[in-house]
Amino acid sequence: MAIEVTMRHSDVRIESLKEYAEARMQKLQEKFPKVTSINIVVDVDAKKHMYMCEVVANRLGETAVGSKQFSESAKSVIDTAAAAAERQLLRMRVKARKGTVRKQRAASAKNRRMKALPSKDASQGTTFTVADFVEAGRERLFLEVLVGGKGLDRVIEEPVVNRPGLALTGFWENFAWQRVQLFGNAEMAYAEAMGAEARVQRFQELVARKAHIFVYCGGHRPAPGLVKVAEKAGVVMLLTKLKTRIFARHATFILEQLGAPRTSIYGTMVEVCGLGVMFEGDPGLGKSETALGLIKRGSALVADDLTCVRKDVATNLLFGSASESTAGYMEIRGIGILHVPSVFGINAVRGEKRLQLVITFKRLQDIRGEVDRIGQTRRMRTILGVDVPNILIPVSEGRDLVNLVETAAQQQKLIMAGYDPVANLSERLRKRAETPPKAEKRKGKRNG
Repeated sequence: MAIEVTMRHSDVRIESLKEYAEARMQKLQEKFPKVTSINIVVDVDAKKHMYMCEVVANRLGETAVGSKQFSESAKSVIDTAAAAAERQLLRMRVKARKGTVRKQRAASAKNRRMKALPSKDASQGTTFTVADFVEAGRERLFLEVLVGGKGLDRVIEEPVVNRPGLALTGFWENFAWQRVQLFGNAEMAYAEAMGAEARVQRFQELVARKAHIFVYCGGHRPAPGLVKVAEKAGVVMLLTKLKTRIFARHATFILEQLGAPRTSIYGTMVEVCGLGVMFEGDPGLGKSETALGLIKRGSALVADDLTCVRKDVATNLLFGSASESTAGYMEIRGIGILHVPSVFGINAVRGEKRLQLVITFKRLQDIRGEVDRIGQTRRMRTILGVDVPNILIPVSEGRDLVNLVETAAQQQKLIMAGYDPVANLSERLRKRAETPPKAEKRKGKRNG
């Protein structure tokens, strides 16, 4: 690194000042190794007998400037200007580190994004790491990483929290090591009563039984001896100011969201009449154009072309949404890319919607004899192990798909409410067939 000291006016102490300035800049360089050059200029006002100083430091293409105007002490102006430049360099370094961490997290999240478990099908769940959990709960759970390191890349085997009270007493049968271990008031009180040596030994046993993520709730912090064990073992220690019961409730929701079974389906999803409807079919059949017509009638877009489906394990319901990169956008042949909120307003899009109906578009010539004209047969489409009502709509020239889809959604709402038009009509016809015909009334006047 180059250090350049310039003294604008001669002074009897010029050599000693120059040496002092060089030594001060050397300390600055030791504190910020990435600084490539430092220029310091010391000037003096001969009439006022006042010194002035300016420090310019270059770091990775950025410049930090510190200055001090008018002081009777030359060393004082040098120290003040150097301190000002040091503060700027510190802010630059913190900003650069935040940017690097943000990029690393984004790249890591992209690489880890919801892969299916290798030994199970998609309906059994998805895998995620401790880092995914920390990132998802950073704001809602107020999580702070105390000890992390390589442990952040470990997979959370079971998306559930566990309070290891029995394990702290030495009872290890059915110990749920795969879960997130919570330490609240009760666990901390028992651990403190054990004594330092016994506490460290019991924590080592927890780690030896593969527990690898510990959360200290209510503002509690682990003892220094436990922190050393965690750092050595490569496990994760997290801190939160939330009470244990509040943290457990929110953490359970986030863990279920992260571990929910997911899949992606090539189809367009729209909220029609309050119902989540997805269209699927071969390219070129008019899925996006049908969605566009529905949006103009007051429906809302959920996803175009690719729908991400999530299964809520607790309720066995499916929810559809768009991918992060394509949310709110549509592609219409002949027009191009549309940003739906900008064209139709923010009410024309939905973030996530329950999937309640799947409509399959097929060319008429491909399904002759396959269409149920009465609608007596209820088709189902199985997604992630959940059966969703499915309607097959033939596509041919002149058919109003927008009207057909809207009517199908309204019909499905009636069926969900308990009204079956096919059964109702069949019952009416049966009753009519069983009722004998009434005698016809004679017309005209009666004979006198």
